[in-house]
Amino acid sequence: MRTLICLGLLSFSALLCADTIYGIKSRSNNTGGSGEYLTPATLFAFQDNGTAFTSIGAVTKNAVQIRADALAFSQTQGLWFFEPTTTTSSTLYQLDPATAAVISSGIVFHNTHIFSAAFDRHGRLWAADHTSKSLLVIDIVTGQILRSIPLTLNGSAYTGLIAEGADLCFNTFGQAFLVDYSGIYALNTHTGALAELYQDTTPYTKFLVGAAIPASRPDTLFAFEVSKTSIDNDDIFVYDLNNLAQPNYVFKDILDSFNAGRGDLATHIPADLSICTELTSGTDGWTGAALSIANLTQVVQTLPISHDAGGWISLTDQDNEWTTFAAPAKYLGDKSDWLGGQIAFDMMHITTGTRLDGPMLFLVSGDTVLCSPWTAPTDSWQHYTIPLRPAGWHLNTHNGPEPTLAQMLAVLSNLQAMYIVADYVSGEETTSIDNICITSGLSPDLSADGFINYEDFALFAPYWQQTSCSADDWCNGTNLNQDGTVDLNDLEYLVVRWLQEVH
Repeated sequence: MRTLICLGLLSFSALLCADTIYGIKSRSNNTGGSGEYLTPATLFAFQDNGTAFTSIGAVTKNAVQIRADALAFSQTQGLWFFEPTTTTSSTLYQLDPATAAVISSGIVFHNTHIFSAAFDRHGRLWAADHTSKSLLVIDIVTGQILRSIPLTLNGSAYTGLIAEGADLCFNTFGQAFLVDYSGIYALNTHTGALAELYQDTTPYTKFLVGAAIPASRPDTLFAFEVSKTSIDNDDIFVYDLNNLAQPNYVFKDILDSFNAGRGDLATHIPADLSICTELTSGTDGWTGAALSIANLTQVVQTLPISHDAGGWISLTDQDNEWTTFAAPAKYLGDKSDWLGGQIAFDMMHITTGTRLDGPMLFLVSGDTVLCSPWTAPTDSWQHYTIPLRPAGWHLNTHNGPEPTLAQMLAVLSNLQAMYIVADYVSGEETTSIDNICITSGLSPDLSADGFINYEDFALFAPYWQQTSCSADDWCNGTNLNQDGTVDLNDLEYLVVRWLQEVH
């Protein structure tokens, strides 16, 4: 029997699969400007469905209250924070989420002033340093700064982070975001480049100091806002990343015993390495493969790939066949739950030739090959997301017919090979990839009993023709293709999975 997993878009109900979001609120000195991170720094928590707000208590070290910010939470690493010891050093501690007490000896980072931190899905700690205006990658075991990447905006050095209250966060697809004062930015972790998504100045200029994106709601950004105005005072907002202009309140005037100086939010990103590739220290089983142009199921030869210390792998095209990255065994087998989900990765493509559009993925089962939609990569790191739905895919060749839902399910149910294409020109080229992750689709097992049958159909039927379904629960999980309406397309998803179990 399959178990219910709350991961990314797999959850069928936010109420059943709610994630915990932790936060810190520090006391203000009510003077404005820098230094507003006084004790108590109170740890709090709530559920991403807007319930169960809890004040856990003041952050303490040896029973003494200390300042705290830059909260970061990981399933594997636990809850951590930085104490801004002075304006020239920051100390990293692990925190007991039940008591708000420090449970580690602390790691001092000199010449830093850190108020922003987050773990990615691989358990790596990222921080934004206000002193150098740089993005840092930190080894929490050795205390080493593995990488320091200057932040930029529109090609120039980023001059933000002046409010000492910005925050980093990741979504379950590996995309990074930064909130800083009134701005919300997408962040390229390879280059440090920020892309402004929104400035929230209505009906007043926001002061966003905390951000978190729960795994069960990857299009939803929770933000801690600390402007003291006639309208608001220390609130938790939620932003739809597809429509940032209309945030909603989750909690108003939290912990009203004192006015906020600075604060933070953090939640976990699932570390399910059975569907995500971690490339921090090696290839993680990925290999290079040249596929026959005449027969995409045939590997002509294996190709050498290289691992960069920055945490990605690269492959140089060496022949006239299809040059690809071949997925390791953990991506293969029965992957029927992937139907309706997506494959996401970062890619950089360096060439002197003229790029041609082409498929970015081949999925192979027996003599059947699914070729993904066509996209031309670029010479800088870009994030690509390819839905695992038939639209845009092709059977057996890059210009073959579109597969049916049943054909795509058949391939995913017995996936024997998966290749990411590294071949987009007729000449020489080098392709690099990173942050490869598969997110499952919504499960038709609406009853969560491990089977897909008439009981699931009975739960599906009351939502027939329901419109305005959204990412908070996709109409209780019945909008299986996540297009906003429960219709024949969703019924087809349920039926093909039902028939798969019957046979």
